Amino acid sequence: MGKEQILSERTKYCLMALLHNLWQFRVRAFPEEKEKHENLAWQWLRKYYDEALLRTFFQPESDKNLRHLNVHAIFLEAIRCVGSVSHEDVNNDALDAELRLLNPFSRVRNPQELDPSTFPDATYLPLPVIQDGVLKFGWHVPAKDKIGNKTEDYRKLWSSFEDELEHLKNRDLIMNVDAVLHLLDKYTSCIPSSGTIGVIGRADQEKIVDISLFDNARTTAAIMLCLLDYYSEKYGEDFNNKPLDSEIISDENQVKDIEKPFLLVGGDISGVQRFIYTITSKGALKSLKGRSFFLELLLEHTVDQLLEKLELFRCNVVFTGGGHFYLICPNTKKARSGIEDVAGDINDFLRKNFAASLELFICYEPFSKAELKNVSPIWRRLSEKLEAVKKRPWEKYLDHFFSAPEEPHPDCYTAKCDVCGREDVPLMSLKEGVIEEVKVCKGCKEQFLLGEKLHKASRSRGKPVIYRWDSEVSVYDLQIGNSFYKISGDYSDDVGSSASVVYHLNEWDLNAFRHNKSRPLLAGIYIPPDENITDLETMVDKSYGMERLGVLRMDVDYLGRIFSRSVPENERNFSLMATLSYRLSLFFKYHLNGILSGRDNYPPKTVLFPRSASSCPHRLVSIVYSGGDDLFLIGHWLDVLEAALDVQKAFRDFTANPFITLSGGFVFGYSHDPVYRLAELAGRAEGEAKSGRKNGQEDTRKSIAITENHVFPWKSPKGGDVEALQQIISYLSPFMKPGSSGRSMSLVEGGLSMGFLYRLLDLMRRWRNLNKWIHPKLAYLFGRTRVSEDLKGHLKNLQDYVFSTKIGNGEHVEVGLMLCIMMIRRRSDEP
Repeated sequence: MGKEQILSERTKYCLMALLHNLWQFRVRAFPEEKEKHENLAWQWLRKYYDEALLRTFFQPESDKNLRHLNVHAIFLEAIRCVGSVSHEDVNNDALDAELRLLNPFSRVRNPQELDPSTFPDATYLPLPVIQDGVLKFGWHVPAKDKIGNKTEDYRKLWSSFEDELEHLKNRDLIMNVDAVLHLLDKYTSCIPSSGTIGVIGRADQEKIVDISLFDNARTTAAIMLCLLDYYSEKYGEDFNNKPLDSEIISDENQVKDIEKPFLLVGGDISGVQRFIYTITSKGALKSLKGRSFFLELLLEHTVDQLLEKLELFRCNVVFTGGGHFYLICPNTKKARSGIEDVAGDINDFLRKNFAASLELFICYEPFSKAELKNVSPIWRRLSEKLEAVKKRPWEKYLDHFFSAPEEPHPDCYTAKCDVCGREDVPLMSLKEGVIEEVKVCKGCKEQFLLGEKLHKASRSRGKPVIYRWDSEVSVYDLQIGNSFYKISGDYSDDVGSSASVVYHLNEWDLNAFRHNKSRPLLAGIYIPPDENITDLETMVDKSYGMERLGVLRMDVDYLGRIFSRSVPENERNFSLMATLSYRLSLFFKYHLNGILSGRDNYPPKTVLFPRSASSCPHRLVSIVYSGGDDLFLIGHWLDVLEAALDVQKAFRDFTANPFITLSGGFVFGYSHDPVYRLAELAGRAEGEAKSGRKNGQEDTRKSIAITENHVFPWKSPKGGDVEALQQIISYLSPFMKPGSSGRSMSLVEGGLSMGFLYRLLDLMRRWRNLNKWIHPKLAYLFGRTRVSEDLKGHLKNLQDYVFSTKIGNGEHVEVGLMLCIMMIRRRSDEP
């Protein structure tokens, strides 16, 4: 059997494993059909796939090919490993069609405690809504009711699903695993799989389905491919010529660690933060985005290389993002050798092109079928391996680093790359005719131009794509290893026909997939749609209020504990852990774009201060990076601060679990400040938020630090939280109005004076810093203040609040005053 034939066969096997449980979808949509599940699956799938393939999975007894019979045995074993059920195990009446899928985050206990009673209230994922016969993928949050899925809703969903599958067939994409996987994600990720039951940690110990059809299918397919490779290598020619069902389907292997057919493969890119932030202030916005997106592409490129080398598919990807990836692979000699080869190729490329500032570490950990039921120890062992190898950077390249230094390139006798500092390569202008004075190397220039093109593509009204070629072409934007990439605002057959792969950025409409290697790529790429906003300076200039930058770093609290011990030990199965990882990644890679742009159905934007009608209606924010469990935003200070509140509220709604929280650090800066310095300050502020030390508390986290000095919990029964900060701004707002310039605010005539605001701010700072009793001075200040008749009520409200017990130590009042003053301060372009 030739290589192409083997790959074609594996593709078919993977597709059947992905589609094997769709009969559950069909039965829910058409309960009146009383056909056996096997017949339902057979009749429906034969419209799209050949019968010879279907017989391998649905009528193996009619196939005399011993290899096919062994493949069928592996398929059944994969179903058993996932904890799923086959069509033979369930009748129509056993499926409760109205039952919704349990929100997988409902299975996560309070990571700060081990008491099982600390489970959150259970929530459920309703079916997505079909509008005009089309499912528009978007914001989808859990509901409290566990009953509510209607047959009619399932029918609409099924009809739309078939329409898009028909498109794949008409486009000759029906064998494109990535496209089919994306389609299943879109339509079946909220449909309960009848096979996997979770236990809700309440008194009644209610059991309910918590794994979706999508997660069940992709996990089954991934495990089946691993078992196929493992047993093929183990039994050699016997696999094709001898029935091995008794060896493959072994009860003993399900309970004991007799053999380890799987590898959990982990990748970690080292040097990410230094690589992103060490840039010149000239063209910083595009360079930041370009370098961040380059790392996303590097990660995707590496994962693709591994999958192609091991002849696996995207269903084997557990997680990518934040400079990390995890795959499930077969424990075979070929796989282990392939992993080493890919790691070597990538690191050769990184050493030569980035002067060893980036290194990719890849490790793997073998595990058994029995360990699929509790995968936390596997992750822990793999993490320990990664941490150990990261302590020996470039271990295999020591001869190169200990050799005599190379002579600088002639361009670098008196200069070096203004971004990365390299001296061994030619230098060129960052952008000819625009930023001539900044001299950079080829790699840094490519990343700047990548950021520029990404901005342009994200602002276009088309459907952005990235082409990949595996041999050099004349039109590429960026090279990674032996692949060449080009970003475009829309797909074109003229360019794409010669491409090896076409990535569709954040695209859920399968009608946009036209290339036989089309596949989705989710990424945080939000940028204000105004084409005049080209850099950090214009982002600040177009702003409302004081001209300052804001920088935000934010991530999930206690993520390690969530995965290692917050799910009950007997329920840490592979499917659930993969589902939790995927949903976190979906939030930070995809939904963040919708939150920042204020798309339909996403939570409404926070407005701390109302803008004038002439101000920019869009968030003046750019995503530097967002993936894994963290994000970095930069932009105008007010938009970044409001965006932080938006992200926290959306994340709270998305998980519907009060124990899964975010913490963030926010700092102010100038557009000419070094980005690495702002990133460092935001990181320190984030550290303060996670420590909780400013409030004299223990490690509470779930807070935001506004600069290192002010840490506010998102919500606290003791007050002094973010809601209190918003409340004091609302007390001060009646004394402010849009200024005449339309670019800032001014004080209302007959209201409070700037002197009052500064004196009140000074008293609050003294209270916090010196812990002095200031009430007599506060009383004196308010007693001497006079406002017009229509504002007296507002002044009394402010006074009552300041003298109430709600004020706590007054820290939120201090920050609220500071923000108000920043809105009133005269801008440099105002008369």
